[in-house]
Amino acid sequence: MRICVICKFFPPTKGGTETHTYTLVKYLREKGYQVCVIVQRPSKKELIARGYGVNEIDEMCRDELYLPEIPDVPIYNVCKQGIKGLIEIRRKINEIEKSGRIDVFDVHHLILLSSLLFKKSRVVLSIHMYDMLCSKLGFPTKYIPDYFTLDKRNIGFSLKKCVLKNKCVSLFDYMKWRIVRAYAIRKVDKFIEKHKDRCEVLMRTGVDPSKVVLIPYWIDADRIRRISFSYRTELRRKHSISDNEVVIGFVGRLVPYKNPVLVLEAFKIIANKFPHTKLVFIGDGPLRFELEKKVELYNLHNRVIFLGKLAHEDVLKALGMLDIVVHCQWYSNYGWALLESMAATKAIVVTNIAEDGNLFKDGYNVLIAEPNPEPVAAKLALLIKSPEMIKRLGENAFKTVKELHSLENISLYEQLFESLV
Repeated sequence: MRICVICKFFPPTKGGTETHTYTLVKYLREKGYQVCVIVQRPSKKELIARGYGVNEIDEMCRDELYLPEIPDVPIYNVCKQGIKGLIEIRRKINEIEKSGRIDVFDVHHLILLSSLLFKKSRVVLSIHMYDMLCSKLGFPTKYIPDYFTLDKRNIGFSLKKCVLKNKCVSLFDYMKWRIVRAYAIRKVDKFIEKHKDRCEVLMRTGVDPSKVVLIPYWIDADRIRRISFSYRTELRRKHSISDNEVVIGFVGRLVPYKNPVLVLEAFKIIANKFPHTKLVFIGDGPLRFELEKKVELYNLHNRVIFLGKLAHEDVLKALGMLDIVVHCQWYSNYGWALLESMAATKAIVVTNIAEDGNLFKDGYNVLIAEPNPEPVAAKLALLIKSPEMIKRLGENAFKTVKELHSLENISLYEQLFESLV
């Protein structure tokens, strides 16, 4: 079987979506399938803003790329955006199919479906964000509860909310999204969702229930816990963290929608009351300068550590330094970094801004807070005062992620592809 993965995020860039897609491609290739990847890379300006150097960008934007871990999987890069990018993706597909027809296209972003117009192969849409529910193509910011009341019988509802009332998206982009969404409902053979509740929303908003498949993320929980435990003492000593200090962590890119500023503001509230605490940022991005300025302003420069951008394996090691992780994105409280933190047996504070993938039980495996500094600080204070609660939440988080996000979930993709062909 020949499988072509079309996506926007794939190594050498780093992130949860990249990890998901990369591990899927690696698994399929190891199972003997012929796999190729077409990546529409972000613009060079965006890559620079995400902390990548010019030489790194030149390397990742070569026409064809091979990663040493998957040397026989060709990665075709498309660096053009918009219509030109879609045309370039189609040209790449035509070149690939000169050596044989592609059996299944696995597309990881709604707008990229447009490159498959008139193609007869089977098509799977792997949904990572809110592509089918949000006219901003995955990044709702202003009124997230309303995205889950999108009514297939009333196109005027989301037009009024998205464009006219909240001005979250332009009329042109809204109509483009509506057209591509309608095309997807007809074109796609299977919609793969990571969340049970979003599966239900898809079915309520025009998607044939027989086309909706739930495949949760997969995590090697035992390996992650082993790595994080192994490096805990070494890394805490390296960063001058004593055994009795409680370390709070943020894991992710330092960009607005990941909301690292909220974590710093919450830490500021508790810093004087709990002098034996430190805050660690794992990740880099355009907000780092603003965060560093705030750290100096709040006189916390000896209490806050910026580790910068790390390789994925080093992120798993760095998790060992932490006792508590705060996860507070604007648009979702669910993702790969969160699951890895749970696998590393960390106590976690999440904000209640969206669905949770039926993953969280407040007081059992996480603490849930309103998405503001004061409520987050209150939850942190509870944990700092109770080492027993930190340990209990971490152990229960590990049990939960191992049960619901087993490494075996990845085999469901293989079974789906086989059933289509």
